[in-house]
Amino acid sequence: MTFSGEKAVNLNVVVCHAPGSAVVERALAGVVETGLPGLIMLAGPALGAARVLADADWVPVESGPFMALALSRADPDTAVRRLDGQGLTELRSMVEETYRLSPSIADLALPDAAASDAPDADAAFATWGLYEGDTMVSGVGTSTVGDNVCIWFMATPPGLQRRGYGRRLLTGVLAQCAEQGASTGLLISSPAGEALYLSMGFSVVEHWQVWSRPRWVLV
Repeated sequence: MTFSGEKAVNLNVVVCHAPGSAVVERALAGVVETGLPGLIMLAGPALGAARVLADADWVPVESGPFMALALSRADPDTAVRRLDGQGLTELRSMVEETYRLSPSIADLALPDAAASDAPDADAAFATWGLYEGDTMVSGVGTSTVGDNVCIWFMATPPGLQRRGYGRRLLTGVLAQCAEQGASTGLLISSPAGEALYLSMGFSVVEHWQVWSRPRWVLV
């Protein structure tokens, strides 16, 4: 369970994976206790307890595959760079445009500690950009857990999409992470992104469902 404390439904998330209804009931109670809008993601055996959420007037809002890729080392792409404070500011603007977020929510999703040169830089959370000359054309955030690197989000401005930037960025980032010791890449794909990730060698581990209250997501 991860709650930002803000009234931003996508930044208050619970993931349920254990079998039986008890874990979903606890997740539901936890969301109610915070008083914040949120999402509950059902994965694996927990999908069998979806009725708990339906009975509480929650609805499924989307589903997508949880995917994995065995990483291998490759020659670095010098156009793919870790972001410093200036690059992080550019990425925030890109995320605002791509996902239609407010500046305050973008700042929350991408804190100052995500910059490589921040005094309190978070070693487990990194941001990256793909550059053409001095212009960032795509960005991604990753988090590292053990030897797994997890893709938190990718953003390419609408006017620059479908040019191969996302593929190139992700390929370069995963290659650098492999060089640093990561062995597996993990992500949750949107339906639109699944074909891209499959073409890159990702395999589907299982499918996850995302549930929420209608008044939180149907706006």
